[in-house]
Formats: sequence, C-alpha cells, structure tokens
Amino acid sequence: PIMPYEWFHEMSDGDAVATAHYLKSLPPVRNEVKQSPSFWFKVGKALFLRPKPAIAASAPPRAPTAEYGEYLAVHVALCADCHTPRGGIRSTPDKSRLFAGMTDPPKGFPANPSNLTPDDATGIGRWSESDFLQTIRTGTRPDGTRLHPFMPWKQNARMTDDDLRAIYRYLRTLRPIRNAVPRRAQ
Repeated sequence: PIMPYEWFHEMSDGDAVATAHYLKSLPPVRNEVKQSPSFWFKVGKALFLRPKPAIAASAPPRAPTAEYGEYLAVHVALCADCHTPRGGIRSTPDKSRLFAGMTDPPKGFPANPSNLTPDDATGIGRWSESDFLQTIRTGTRPDGTRLHPFMPWKQNARMTDDDLRAIYRYLRTLRPIRNAVPRRAQ
C-alpha cells in the first residue's frame, strides 16, 4: 500500500486527532484523483488487504528517551517505513531487519534509504548524538555527503532537539545489522 497505514495504526489517538485537525485547517485544493488500480491490487484487495481492527493507542511520555524515540521513528515520523527492507509480493516490511536500509527499494524511490542500525561498518554506529542531530538539521552527513532530497530531513529538522535525541537513543538500542546500502547519484 502507498499509504503507510500499518505504521500509523499505533499512533496515539491524540496525535491522530491533532493530525486530522491540522489537515482540516489547510485550504482546500482542487485536484482530480484518477483511480487506476492494477490487476494485482484488485486481487489483493479482494483476498487479503484489510484494515487492522481499531485500537486505542497512547504515546509514551514526551522525553528524550528510547521509548519515545521508538514511537516517533516508527509511528509518527515514519523513519521505519522507508529505512526497513521489504520483500514478497506484498512488499511487506521485514521487521526482523528494522531500520537496516534498503538496497532495492520499491519503484518510485529515487534513493536507497540508509542503514540506521548501530552497525559500525554499514550503519550509524560511529555517529555521535551530535552527528545525528547535525545531519538532520543540515542535511549533511558527518562525512560531508548530502542526504538525498527525497529524505524529508527539512521537515524532520523542525523537530525539537529532545525529539531527535529520543530517535537517536532508540536507534542505538537496535541490533546492529550489517547491510551495505549503495548510494545512488543525485
């Protein structure tokens, strides 16, 4: 699915309502949306694509903790959606390799999302908290290379330092996964 509803499913009720209020505050835009689902989407919808049952979710306390960082990275900022490898006919995220990056992303991705696990050789294991914050704030990695514009670092740069610290601290709790993700030319 293009809409990452499975990741949003566990967003807190308060954050989901706040998002809806924000979207409703925007001026309307006229845009004809043409539906042209593929044969495989129609088959999937008929056989197995179903919404998950509704749940009441709450966010952990807002603080620079790994627990809050997991909530942000997985359910709000959607870092997990792009940085987790996918596989199979349904292009399902491989949650056993959460944040390991994608060497073969879905069609339409103009870049290969990087490995964000704390692996020293292929991930961000050598990055300090300061390196992480600086990268998100400026769009430039510690080695001087630029993040691909597809990465929403400009939007994420508006997070508070504590929110970004929380994400970094959560990423440091992950199992390091060796996964060399080649960068594509911009």
